[in-house]
Amino acid sequence: MNKILTVSIASYNIEPYIHQTLDSCLIPEVMNDIEVIVVNDGSKDNTLAIAREYEEKYPDIIRVIDKENGGYGTTVNASMKAASGKYFKLLDGDDWFDPDGLKSLIGVLKKTDADYVLSPFWQVREGSGEKTVKDTHWKDLEGRQMDLKDIRELMIAGIWHSTVKTQIIREHPFEMPSRRLYTDQLFIVNTMAYAKDVFMMKEPVYCYRVGRDGQSVTKENRIKHRDDALNNMYD
Repeated sequence: MNKILTVSIASYNIEPYIHQTLDSCLIPEVMNDIEVIVVNDGSKDNTLAIAREYEEKYPDIIRVIDKENGGYGTTVNASMKAASGKYFKLLDGDDWFDPDGLKSLIGVLKKTDADYVLSPFWQVREGSGEKTVKDTHWKDLEGRQMDLKDIRELMIAGIWHSTVKTQIIREHPFEMPSRRLYTDQLFIVNTMAYAKDVFMMKEPVYCYRVGRDGQSVTKENRIKHRDDALNNMYD
């Protein structure tokens, strides 16, 4: 069966979270439309073993790539080369999909031929589980497909919002840098540059975990790794 969506999951020492992450891709109504590529980036815990269990149970859906540690960008490089779905979406290994949002996304992808699909996302607080819908600044455009050049001033997009046509990656290949943080925005820049049109969803799809110890987005880590962020601006 041809897959409508490839989900790339970057996985490094995410044993406490990987069950939730993978289970969120296995919604019965749409799971057969999805290819999940788990890229294990040299994990030292049981992340790889758990991913292999899912691969064995769902061989037509889940594929595991095991590689030496190279950083987030190298996991994206590996999954871009292996992707077979019409569309491509990144999912961090400690995040997950909203089930209703994922069903809505697959429904949109089956109908649209837009180069990009953007959706709001849930920000979920670790511990309390408090959920907030983020980035609804395009609310007046929900449910519409339009030329990207007409709305570029609204396109403050991250991987949490974005689903991109795999054809763009094939026709305009690029390599993400290794061993550098905050490279996800490079993926957006390198794909959106070639997108002609976009479909704006109203349903949140991505659930973004915040407040976890050690996250790269904490204030302390942003200060510590500020050179990575600056280098990404000039790549």
